[in-house]
Amino acid sequence: MMELPNEFLCFSASCGNVEDLKLALAAGADVNKVVAEGDTALTLAHRGYGRSFQLLRKARDDAKQKEAWVASLESSCSGFYRCMELLLEAGADVNKSDRSYSTALMNAASNGHTECVKLLLKAGADANKLIKQTTVLIQAVRGGHTDCVEVLLKAGIDVDRRRHKSWTALMIAVAERRTDCFNLLLKAGASVNKESTYGKTALMMAAGLGELDCLELLRKAGSSVNTCDHDGETALMQAAKIGFNKGVEILLKAGADVNNADVHGDTPVHHAVISDAVECLSLFINAGADVNKAATNDRTLLHRAVSCRSIKCLSLLLKAGADVNKFDSYGATPLHRAVDYDTTKCASLLLEAGADVNSDDRDGVWTPAEMAVRSFFPRMLSFLLHVGTRLKMKQATYLCGMPAFNQCCFVVLAAMGEDIAESCFGRHKNHFNQELARVHLQSQCRRVIRRHLLSVSKFNLLITIPKLSLPEPINEFLFIEDIKESLQDQSESE
Repeated sequence: MMELPNEFLCFSASCGNVEDLKLALAAGADVNKVVAEGDTALTLAHRGYGRSFQLLRKARDDAKQKEAWVASLESSCSGFYRCMELLLEAGADVNKSDRSYSTALMNAASNGHTECVKLLLKAGADANKLIKQTTVLIQAVRGGHTDCVEVLLKAGIDVDRRRHKSWTALMIAVAERRTDCFNLLLKAGASVNKESTYGKTALMMAAGLGELDCLELLRKAGSSVNTCDHDGETALMQAAKIGFNKGVEILLKAGADVNNADVHGDTPVHHAVISDAVECLSLFINAGADVNKAATNDRTLLHRAVSCRSIKCLSLLLKAGADVNKFDSYGATPLHRAVDYDTTKCASLLLEAGADVNSDDRDGVWTPAEMAVRSFFPRMLSFLLHVGTRLKMKQATYLCGMPAFNQCCFVVLAAMGEDIAESCFGRHKNHFNQELARVHLQSQCRRVIRRHLLSVSKFNLLITIPKLSLPEPINEFLFIEDIKESLQDQSESE
């Protein structure tokens, strides 16, 4: 019989029925009794309040439903709230968890139930308790519930308490773009230099998200601009990654180090080039950035600009005096990289800035023109030949055995003429087998056309070919008669 009052208490709390709840309390019901689902009467009363509160918000936003529902829902919220008051007065454990291992205060703060937050704090709820690896304040900030945040701060909550080895409430405010909550936290004395598990600060987050207002406020509050995270990245690098020009200006004025490198050797300038952030790059150069600083694999900013095909960044770096003939760890100059990526625009800019078109790589193996042949880039080879390069052919035995060499040279020779080819290839012209190149290209053309015929006819060329009205030269080029005879022989044998 003793279970009946307890069950009746939980049922009354879940319904917000104040009078029935009083009867259950008078009958000696246990206010901290946990029901089968893991809830107590207090958590059930708050859950009912939450449902009514949510409906009340919707009703207030809907003009047609406002008059009909608002009064009733307000009464429902009041009933649940009164049930909570009675349970707390009767000695309910305010820090007891519900079925989801969350307290009533955590649920109230997460959903913006300001009045419930006040009531629970007054009853002695632990606001600094870490629940499910987060705090009450962080949940209120995440939801953007400014009134709840204000109440919690006035109650003396630890403003710098982090989630489990992670972010503080201030970092969450920046990440979720909760400006009002952010301002409240700063006024409450939140630490602007507190670091997350991975060494990130609120300033880095603001810079990486392009939050100008937060960035300015953090700087005024004394946030360190040169703090590095565990990857060695600073707020300036985060701003450069997204092309946050205003943020870069603020950080540079505050004394951010433009030549600071991360664990990969990349400086803010490298990140600007990779992101093609031209304005940020200009700001860095004007601030005295080292345009010849090498990162991982000794790749300079010119190598980065070429690999990203960033023409504007490349132009800025060349105007700033970047070394056009510097080698990376693979022994390649920026011009070698331009050939590697088949970008004639970058190659043209590098040559105009003084790059040596006939330079070997650091190992003395490849010139830019030989790389173009090796990679079968006829357009690039044609460009290099026009600007005066010669194929030195140190790798003549290797290159002349490649189909790519014959194809590439055939295209270039056909476009430029024998006289230019003679001056370009010199004595090595004899290595080039023009007839072999012509036959190879014809073979490629035939293969493509036959593949198309097969796809159209569903592998029945014998039916498709007689229906084609092809000129005689094309018939001869595709060896049509040979195909017909072969197919007919196969058909007869079957």
